[in-house]
Amino acid sequence: MAVTDQRLDAPIALKNLRKDGKVLSFDFVDHDGDTDKFQMELTGGNSARLLWVGLPNGLKAQAISLARETSASPKSK
Repeated sequence: MAVTDQRLDAPIALKNLRKDGKVLSFDFVDHDGDTDKFQMELTGGNSARLLWVGLPNGLKAQAISLARETSASPKSK
């Protein structure tokens, strides 16, 4: 699986995907060569929380709220 975004230089390859109930855990290697670990927990039908886990001692990161946006389908002529 890969994550893409208009602001990314290149897609990020996700590794070690694991699902446990409503939690999806995954790793990826960042541009510095470090392996970063994240967890995404579904909080509703179209929402989730993304949390950076496994940080070095003393570092903390706030969860990022995510929401799925539905794109409007093209109008037929």
